[in-house]
Amino acid sequence: MSPAGPMEILLVEDNPDHAELTRRALSKGGGNNIVWVKDGQEALDFLRRTGSWASYKGAMPSVILLDIGLPKVGGHDVLRTIKRDDTLRYIPVIMLTTSGDPDDVSRCYSLGANSYVVKALDFGDFLARLGTAPEDRPVERLTERFGPIHWIHVTRADKVAQAVSLWRAVQTRAWSAGDAAETEPVYDARGIAHLRDQLAQQDAAWRDWFDGRLIEPHRVEYERFVADHAATLRGVLAHLGLEVERIPDPPMDRQGDARSDRWVARFNEEKELV
Repeated sequence: MSPAGPMEILLVEDNPDHAELTRRALSKGGGNNIVWVKDGQEALDFLRRTGSWASYKGAMPSVILLDIGLPKVGGHDVLRTIKRDDTLRYIPVIMLTTSGDPDDVSRCYSLGANSYVVKALDFGDFLARLGTAPEDRPVERLTERFGPIHWIHVTRADKVAQAVSLWRAVQTRAWSAGDAAETEPVYDARGIAHLRDQLAQQDAAWRDWFDGRLIEPHRVEYERFVADHAATLRGVLAHLGLEVERIPDPPMDRQGDARSDRWVARFNEEKELV
């Protein structure tokens, strides 16, 4: 998980062995608070504070780890319910499954999943893929397998503009300029603020991760790429030790438009009220 600090985690997993291993791994070092529920209905009760969770006073989760094959209410239905609920849809959901079927992956992302992780047959490997294994050595393992690594950190200085773009894409399912929007996006300052803070935390976590391993990545800023994509790409290629005679034009257009600009301006005026 992100190295940004302790987190409130909701683990929805019907397999007690997998749940126990995940809980132990996620509890190490960071002091994460983990709530484990065994089926989809209990997950919804926890999030809505109904049923056996009606009197629970703990915080809402920072992230949800959601298995697909659940009793009572399946993982897809739980995910659909979360992403349609105005009070819950801001919570990142990571799908955990033994299925690598492309149709399953596509379905989860179309329902609004933030990430999709396939459990390995070796559950220790699965935990390592989550970045939580006690002996996790990602840099060493990558170097051992692929040789010297050239690190590139892609970031965006204007986190509000980035959050607005992501907020629109999450609602419309249009992830590039050529995609047809499935729904009309709705401005919501709370949703944008949540994504802004999440993006800032993720960016800071990556910087800390690089610093902690004494890695100096080549940094690519979105704003500089938009202003001069050719110079930006030349810098990336130089970092990789490559040269080309001509930098082609980007194969896609920006999603940002006048509506995005209005939402950014509106949020910046209202952010003190959020």
